[in-house]
Amino acid sequence: MYSMDKIASLTNYNHVMKLLNKHPDFDKRAYQITLKQGDTLNLSKNRNHSFIVKEGYIQFSNLQGDEEVFLSICQHGDFIYLPLIDGRFFDNLKLEALDSCVLWKIDFEVLKTSLLLEDPNNFVLLNFLENYCVDFYRRIVLSTADARSKVCYILDYLAKNFGIHQQNGSTLLPPFVSYEKLSFFTGLSRSRIIAVMKELTSENIVTLKKHKWVILKSDQLDRSLFFKEPYDNRIQ
Repeated sequence: MYSMDKIASLTNYNHVMKLLNKHPDFDKRAYQITLKQGDTLNLSKNRNHSFIVKEGYIQFSNLQGDEEVFLSICQHGDFIYLPLIDGRFFDNLKLEALDSCVLWKIDFEVLKTSLLLEDPNNFVLLNFLENYCVDFYRRIVLSTADARSKVCYILDYLAKNFGIHQQNGSTLLPPFVSYEKLSFFTGLSRSRIIAVMKELTSENIVTLKKHKWVILKSDQLDRSLFFKEPYDNRIQ
């Protein structure tokens, strides 16, 4: 068993990039791409590369026919996907830039060779799997909770993982948080999101300042007792 601090220290962005740069072909088989807010990438099962986020926020979802299902938001240092078994990849994945983003696009063979040699204890893969479990747990929560609990849960997730915690105890949510995005993240209609946010605003739990949502009383986001640590947050 490992502590979260130990895994985080061995899988942070700088450490991982240092490992990957040891590969003799890294400069030839890895490069950066930039995305503007709203840009998308579709990933098929025939891909031969993965991405690690250098800057920005990436929305990660799965395409199921005509439906797009939210999976997670990736940020600095996150691998968007890592192949655990040769030839087995998730199909029909979609990435969307939630702001200006810079990603490293890295050949699978570079990843495989580098991690086998430089990370023999598989800390990078363990970190990815742990975060995948957190994301999977979130999908269970969002498929079973009532409307208000879904909104409270996603607000808490956004605040803890991407918010700016201010001196007065409030938390400023990132600019990409909107009625439309909350609707997509929770699977609720926009009208239902507006109704729940009005409830939370009237109770002085959240407020809207300069087009940005602020959580005033995070301890009053009345999440069900089902939502417990450690499955609230990804390892950073």
